[in-house]
Amino acid sequence: GILRWREDGGDTPKPLGDIPPLASLVDLKELRVVKDETAAVVFEAPLQSGSAEFPREKFQALFRVNKTQRAFEDVAVKQRESFRVAGVVKVVDAGLELRFQTLDPALAPQPVLLKAGGGVRVLLVKISRSFEATRTDFKRVVPFDEAAALAK
Repeated sequence: GILRWREDGGDTPKPLGDIPPLASLVDLKELRVVKDETAAVVFEAPLQSGSAEFPREKFQALFRVNKTQRAFEDVAVKQRESFRVAGVVKVVDAGLELRFQTLDPALAPQPVLLKAGGGVRVLLVKISRSFEATRTDFKRVVPFDEAAALAK
């Protein structure tokens, strides 16, 4: 029961737990350095092949990587310019930001913030929506050891 639920991600908040792998979103073969800072490097990578409705060249993906920890700090996908979908809908704003935090130096950084939003214009009416999910209540826990629990 509980083990299966945990394995299926039942105890993970879904908005931050369902983040797709980075390689499925961007073309990692075409990385380029945009900014080299003291503590971090910012890379740019093109999105994976887009569709006719969402052309990849209309978006920019930026990744901030901490030099000391060699880990992601922030990922942002921003729209470069507006474009039309189905002739009458103009996408004027779209993007997302994903922020990571190192909670345990022995483990990979965990997503702590996901923001997404966008706006379209249909004829003369602009419609905008945004979404934000955060993880703020972290507690250090002892990992569950299934073998030790079964031995008791």
